[in-house]
Amino acid sequence: MPGFWDQALLTDMPDSDAWPDDSKVRLEVEGAYQLDTSLPVRSADWFENLRTRLAQGRFAYGAAFGNNAHSNWGAEELARSTYYAERFFKDKTGVESTKNVIMRDEPSLSWGVIDALVEAGAKTLDSLRRQVVLYDSLPRIDIVNDAVKGPQIANVEIGYFAFPLKLDNFMLRHEMPTGDMRPGVNPDINDPAAEQYFTSSTAFYTVNRWVDASNQRDRGITFASLQAPLLSYGKPDIGSSKGGWNVNYVPEKPWIYSIAFNNEWQTNFQKTQPGRATFRYSLQGHAGGSWQAGNAQTFGAETSSPFRTSVISAAQPGQGINAAKGQFIGVNQPNVVLTTAKLAEANGEGIILRFNEIKGQVTDVKAELSWLAPAAVMETDLVENNKEPVALDGTRIAFTIPPLRLQDLPPDPRHSLTARHRSDRRL
Repeated sequence: MPGFWDQALLTDMPDSDAWPDDSKVRLEVEGAYQLDTSLPVRSADWFENLRTRLAQGRFAYGAAFGNNAHSNWGAEELARSTYYAERFFKDKTGVESTKNVIMRDEPSLSWGVIDALVEAGAKTLDSLRRQVVLYDSLPRIDIVNDAVKGPQIANVEIGYFAFPLKLDNFMLRHEMPTGDMRPGVNPDINDPAAEQYFTSSTAFYTVNRWVDASNQRDRGITFASLQAPLLSYGKPDIGSSKGGWNVNYVPEKPWIYSIAFNNEWQTNFQKTQPGRATFRYSLQGHAGGSWQAGNAQTFGAETSSPFRTSVISAAQPGQGINAAKGQFIGVNQPNVVLTTAKLAEANGEGIILRFNEIKGQVTDVKAELSWLAPAAVMETDLVENNKEPVALDGTRIAFTIPPLRLQDLPPDPRHSLTARHRSDRRL
């Protein structure tokens, strides 16, 4: 290595001094430590030549060096990984590092490396603070990344947070507005197992509230990306300009790359997107080899719409709702949820109730509507055209809902104005 530096400093750089600026020989060494340890066997003139080339930007050294062995570092070793370059060698030469981190030999660095590199000024984010939340009574991990991105550093900028899940025989599925889907394509467009149109994008997907990776036997992991719905699977999307789009691509491993910023869209997006942003993620392991067994739909709903808590300093007589007498609507199946309750807009003064089956199962449902005091119930389509009456048993109704379908049922209250007033006051 020192011989290579001699060749660059003493021969190649002087020979190219007269060349156009963008053609002159430049060299960035792997690590300042290697360069520094060679100084005792070099002359003072060699060192002055080095300082001159450093000042010119022709010779450079990185902030740190990393490879696969560094995954085994402890916290203190990691924190000090850039200290040598950023303090000792900078003071010795009077020239700062490039702020780059040289990584080779198939690096497999852990998340903690990013914090240390950012602190040293590496060209990733201006700052990154990560909070990991563990719960006493939930099998769930929350990750909060508070990131600040600076000015543009490259023509193509794509930033990710990577989640390398470990599962064999994996099946990936994610939620869409109309249900779930399996990412990946098959050139055989007649294959009934293929769920994605062939030639549609496999470089990235916009997912709804959850992604599930299960081994189709006995376990899986459900993932939720709350602020960054654009994801890549198996490998990061490197952008169309770098030939990263492959219409035949099928993920070979259940790794999830959450795209935090991306300037490859080209239309209606600025070239770089600096500033502060917070990215929240949740992960939950589960038994069972499918997203249904892991209740991915419930996990997605809980993480995307968490309870909002507030402190009530004293009791408030008369303001509570009696569970036996005052529930709004009761539904007896956990995979059927009420997604909408609104005043009818096209077929009278009733109230539209919209139910959604979220687990992919044909389900017989019973709903208790006593709080609404309905006089009649009618099934409608999504634009409120009446279809068929629904039998009313006192204040209860029963219906069957197909998998991943919406069902609209507008009860006609005896006193629509009263029901409207009570809804405004009680909800």
